[in-house]
Amino acid sequence: MYSDIFTGDIQDKRFFGIYRGVVVSNDDPDNLGRIKMQIPQILGSAVTGWSWPIIGVPVHKNTPYGSFYDTTTSVSSMTTEKVIALGTTAESSGISIVDGTKMTFKYAGVYNIQFSAQVYQSANGTPEINFWIKKNGTSVEATTGQVDLSNQNHYALPAWNYVIKLNAGDYIQFWWNSSSPASLVTTAAGTYAPAAPAMIATATLVGGYVPQPGDGCWVMFEGGDPNFPLWLGAF
Repeated sequence: MYSDIFTGDIQDKRFFGIYRGVVVSNDDPDNLGRIKMQIPQILGSAVTGWSWPIIGVPVHKNTPYGSFYDTTTSVSSMTTEKVIALGTTAESSGISIVDGTKMTFKYAGVYNIQFSAQVYQSANGTPEINFWIKKNGTSVEATTGQVDLSNQNHYALPAWNYVIKLNAGDYIQFWWNSSSPASLVTTAAGTYAPAAPAMIATATLVGGYVPQPGDGCWVMFEGGDPNFPLWLGAF
């Protein structure tokens, strides 16, 4: 295809524009988001050195995201911690719920994870209620938030977010406990408003994404020089 345009050794050629490649390795020893690729149009079966990502969140045809909720009632424990269920998937790509509680990530990256929980106090008391996250079964430092309910038959809607770096295959769970009885409950739909689930959780990629070996990738070259490949995204 290029034989009538480029002549001489490939080291002296310049290739401008965007090309298709295939990821061979993403095991960057310096953890800088670099990958090694094959670029058949330019290099045939040869594999590049470590290729730098374009600054920003690179494009992926299935950018990871997930929206999940649960409508079951969960009664708090005053003597131990309880995991919170996520039984329904609203929308997702590259993020899934495993075993009914584990928000599991196909791709490595930095994610913004958000939740809201509808808490109801049916008994007398002033419960202090804690929510936090665990990664791969271990509590994540400094992720606990606390809400207080001071009156019977009151609702609260704690909601906040976390930004966390995850590896491919990692999972996140939401946990809670309470100093006195409380429940996570779903409110039925009203005349105008739809039902309010007991738990809602979402996750979106915000940075640090690296494609997996075997993924297709979009490639360009710094100054057109094939010695300095850059990756823009994956497909």
